[in-house]
Amino acid sequence: MRRYEKTLLELIELGEAVIYWAVSIALTVGGIVFFAFIMWETIRDYFKGEFTVATLELISGALLTLMLAQIVYTTMKFLTLRVIKIRPVLLVGIIAAVRRMLLIAAALATSTTRPTDTEFRQNVIEIGVWTAATLLLAVSTYLLRGAEDETADRKMEMARASADTVGPAGSAGGS
Repeated sequence: MRRYEKTLLELIELGEAVIYWAVSIALTVGGIVFFAFIMWETIRDYFKGEFTVATLELISGALLTLMLAQIVYTTMKFLTLRVIKIRPVLLVGIIAAVRRMLLIAAALATSTTRPTDTEFRQNVIEIGVWTAATLLLAVSTYLLRGAEDETADRKMEMARASADTVGPAGSAGGS
């Protein structure tokens, strides 16, 4: 590889890292602020006597915050290991599906009017689809167990071996 190509590649990799760091920081700060807001709203609604609304908002907000945390975790793993971990992404999908199912069930349970047969059937079908998606994601997570850890371990061993062959200031031989 030519020297300018190597320099350009290094600049692109640096830009990629800056983007990942910026997104991680923004999501972390956003998640903390969002969760604080949800807690504030929940406490306010509890004091108003709106226990059902407060509890539903707390559950929904907490699950959304967990999804953000998993995305930050995935980003940080990529920055440290240079390997994209798929299990946290699958967990985000599971959390999102469970969150949606809880919201549908809560909406049905707290509705002041009885849903029509068509609305009820649509909600039941949607819950069934989300349940199937959750099961599929859970099975995928189970099947991936250990495989990602082995890949990350191999990548770390290769990085250590590379660092051992190149010593300080890029001199070969490690001394």
